[in-house]
Amino acid sequence: ILSLLLLVILVPIVSVYPSRNKARVSSMSSITDTVKGTSNGNGTSANAYDNANPNSSGSLAMDPKDASFFTSRIPPFSTLDPVYDLNLYRYERPANSSPNSRLGPLSRKALPTNAWYQNLLRLGLEEEPTRDHRAYTIPYVIDVAGDIPGVRIHGTRLDATPSQITVTVDEPYALILGAMADGATQGTSLGKGYEVHQATDLGITLQWEAFDMKSTLARGSPYVTMVYNGAVTTPSAVTARSLGLLPTVYSQTSLSDSPIADTNRRVNCESGEVFRVEEEVQLNFVNGQRWVLFVSDAIDMKCQSNQGGPTILQVVPDNNDTESPLIIRAALIMPSMNSESMDGDEAFATEYLGQLRSSKDLFPGELTSVSQSFDVESGTANYAKISFDWDPQSMNSGSGAASDMIMFALPHHKDLMGASVMTTLCTPSLIGPVCLAKGTTWDMVEQLPVVDFQAPRHPDPSHIPAIAAALKDDIRYQIPTNFQIGAGDTYFSGKTVAKLARILLIAEELKDLCELSYNSEGTIAAEYAAACNGLELPSDEDFKTALDQLRGAVTVWIKNNDQAPWVYDGKWGGLVSCGCLYSDGICTNQFPDCPAFTDQGLNFGNGWYNDHHFHYGYHIYSAAVLAHYDEEWAMENYEHVLLLVRDFANPSDDDSFFPAFRHKDWFRGHSWANGFTNPKFFNVMNQESSSEAIASYEATALFGKVMSSIFKNNGDTERASAAEKIHNIGLTLTATEVRSTKKYWHVLQNVDDSERIYPSTYEANVVGIMWSTFVQFSTWFGTSPYLIYGIQLLPLTPISESYIDLRWAKEMYAPLAASCDQGCVAEGWSIQLFAILATIGHADMAVQQTLKLSPSVYEGPGGNGHSVSNTLWYIATRPFVDEPYPKEKVQLIEIRELTCSQPATCTREYLDSMAGEYSCRSRIEWLMHVEDMPEIMACAKIAGEEYQSECGLCLPGGSNQEADQDNDTGSEESVNNDSHNNVPPTNDSPVPDPVTDTTNDGTLTCLQPTICTNEVLNRMAGGHTCRARIQYLMESYGRSEESACQQVAGEEFPSECGGCLP
Repeated sequence: ILSLLLLVILVPIVSVYPSRNKARVSSMSSITDTVKGTSNGNGTSANAYDNANPNSSGSLAMDPKDASFFTSRIPPFSTLDPVYDLNLYRYERPANSSPNSRLGPLSRKALPTNAWYQNLLRLGLEEEPTRDHRAYTIPYVIDVAGDIPGVRIHGTRLDATPSQITVTVDEPYALILGAMADGATQGTSLGKGYEVHQATDLGITLQWEAFDMKSTLARGSPYVTMVYNGAVTTPSAVTARSLGLLPTVYSQTSLSDSPIADTNRRVNCESGEVFRVEEEVQLNFVNGQRWVLFVSDAIDMKCQSNQGGPTILQVVPDNNDTESPLIIRAALIMPSMNSESMDGDEAFATEYLGQLRSSKDLFPGELTSVSQSFDVESGTANYAKISFDWDPQSMNSGSGAASDMIMFALPHHKDLMGASVMTTLCTPSLIGPVCLAKGTTWDMVEQLPVVDFQAPRHPDPSHIPAIAAALKDDIRYQIPTNFQIGAGDTYFSGKTVAKLARILLIAEELKDLCELSYNSEGTIAAEYAAACNGLELPSDEDFKTALDQLRGAVTVWIKNNDQAPWVYDGKWGGLVSCGCLYSDGICTNQFPDCPAFTDQGLNFGNGWYNDHHFHYGYHIYSAAVLAHYDEEWAMENYEHVLLLVRDFANPSDDDSFFPAFRHKDWFRGHSWANGFTNPKFFNVMNQESSSEAIASYEATALFGKVMSSIFKNNGDTERASAAEKIHNIGLTLTATEVRSTKKYWHVLQNVDDSERIYPSTYEANVVGIMWSTFVQFSTWFGTSPYLIYGIQLLPLTPISESYIDLRWAKEMYAPLAASCDQGCVAEGWSIQLFAILATIGHADMAVQQTLKLSPSVYEGPGGNGHSVSNTLWYIATRPFVDEPYPKEKVQLIEIRELTCSQPATCTREYLDSMAGEYSCRSRIEWLMHVEDMPEIMACAKIAGEEYQSECGLCLPGGSNQEADQDNDTGSEESVNNDSHNNVPPTNDSPVPDPVTDTTNDGTLTCLQPTICTNEVLNRMAGGHTCRARIQYLMESYGRSEESACQQVAGEEFPSECGGCLP
């Protein structure tokens, strides 16, 4: 910024774009050091986004171990009441989707809606738990649907196919820590309902109604712990005593041999003998599982186990009431990762059991927590420390202080924790090997990314003219009318508004870059000056018009939406769109008619807390860009934008209106997108687009960054400090999301076993949908590989560089390119492919391919958040690659031009003319790629039937409109000359004139004499005409005319001969 400000002071510069924030954050540094960047072998320039790779060779400002962290509690971003302070409507959602009294103490604050344990919050008041009320704590799957009240603990195994991996459990083999009647031989009919006593980022504590017992289910715990308060005089304890209930360990499965008490005493279960337990009991089941039970006090137990029947161990009551609870901890002796023989597995089991015994005393308490701290007290942080506090409790003396507590660490924890992880004691999990780690607290330091509106380097000068040419059209991009007034959903509206925001930023960057190049010295500056020479960049007037449009749309969606207003859900605590029943450009409903709360399919389930970070991130990004240009607007609307930020990135329980970090799973490092669907998902939580999650946190960081600058300029130190916190929290959310995305979504196949996360059976290079207990190579909207890869690559913004590294891009390019067919191109998904092509070292090819794309691809589902200029900008800003992907292996995509067999009149410009809310091109291509219509028939339907006046020049075979145009232009010859100019000669058979022969001689019509014209019949389909192919089938094989036409025009050559489809 300093170099630019000095130039502004010292050198007269031509006019800059209007209304730009004079203290703008996105700085234009010296041209000489930001052009191409140097490769560090990971596909990023040194010092850029190195946080995403813990082994990066980029130099750090300091060693993270040497950083000091300020550990004060992070305050809320705001505590303004959404209803009373910010004038939102409050909506009382229906009881059937509201929380109930089972949530106990949790109900006094905003509630989790996207937590890893969400299914456990969903037990109805009159409902008995089912197998869907479960959570994957890792390494166990735990539910509450066993034969007796209590926690049912499942050992797991992985079942893998080439396209999915499933965490599988065998329910009969589960072990239950619970309670049942004294002497019972089967499960109990006693109710299994529970209350949620506490919930944190790392644990959830359940308390049972039938017996005064509670269990904290903690992430990564190798044990499951039940605390029995049978001695206290609570109503449930009194009831338990009156019913003769006892602490019980239960399994439906028989034992393979007698239990072993305290390592050396065999117990006869068949006789039901009472035996003394000082510390532990080992149980070996017929399925091969080995469990060990640890107890807090010496107790008497009795055992029942018969062949084929259940196994039951019960605590024998005594007459010595004590205030101390009884604690029982159960642990499965896990399978090893790498055992190659029975002896090796037994050696692992012996070591593992020894560690369980050594660490049995300490268990996670109810108040586990995650905290974030930074290496600065104010300003932009370089590092964040994420701390896990396991709230250690001792079985013998309450709060524990010893250091030998053990929990399982995930692969990304291992990258950050070092020596505290015991790499010899690892076991499989869904997301890779998990290894025991010691410590009552874990501290993990993340280097934070640099988040900005620009990439770490400017566009390559050779591509500046192409970007400038695209900007000439893109700066006039019109947000769809319905989105301009707020009618529609929060996702696609966010994408289209953010699209314009990106266009403005690119226009600004090119304007500044060209101005700076004219006033700088050196070879690189001269290259930019040459590239900029004679360019027609968007005018100040065009820029202002686009900025005014952005301001209007952002304001509508942030604050003044009368069509689908924001409402506050006071039951769960969240910002929800009322919902839009869309028809003819408007929403037909008005508040208090809010269909979002009753229709789970509306707006992607926004009213049920699905995808809030995806949707709101786009709107926050646009607001950050607008604030960058309009300081006055930013200060006036800060709190309203902050509502969207608080909804999913609120860092503090002190903001009572929103839960903390709605989507973030701090243990797994990534976010969960789904809310509380009905019915519940058996695989619990899921997230599809890792890249949109990253983008939402990028937007949060950018908004904080821009606003802190604005508030500082205006002397508002209090709000500047709050905005700095938004910036740093956004950076932390981004960094952790990037790390887990690269670790768990991006699959490297060409690695040795030490780096492998998933079983080698899984063949894909990406995960499409990540579930709690399921990995899936698919999407919610299709199974084509280009969809699955593509949804993990959008939007393309500067942060994309942090997670699309060179190694992964080189591996996934080939399967992505191979899958990108004409549907991929038409729907806009090839844009992501070209971004990858540039990343692996072929930016020139990527630019050439992009320039061939039809404008309509930027309206398709894969392209509607992109623009030509943003696509070219991203390609042109990729870092230099030392060893590009082999050029001979690059798969160039065939990009067909849509002409409707009328290239003279059905031009690109004409196809882009509007026919209602969509262009002629979009309507035709929709029929082709969604309805699978041949091009000719789709053209005939749109241009000849539905939109004759708007699209008539694209009618195959001509039209009255075309004839009228011919008369207006002077002669048919002028049209023919134009057509020859648009159809280059080939080396194959001569191509019949596309205009002059628009009739049919009647000898062959395929039952379509109007559109199966001589022009279509004489068109080349491979090495022969359509006519020749049809007649060959009729004459050589005796096929009927209709049958021959069906095969050629409908099956073999639909794009060339489709007009002759009967």
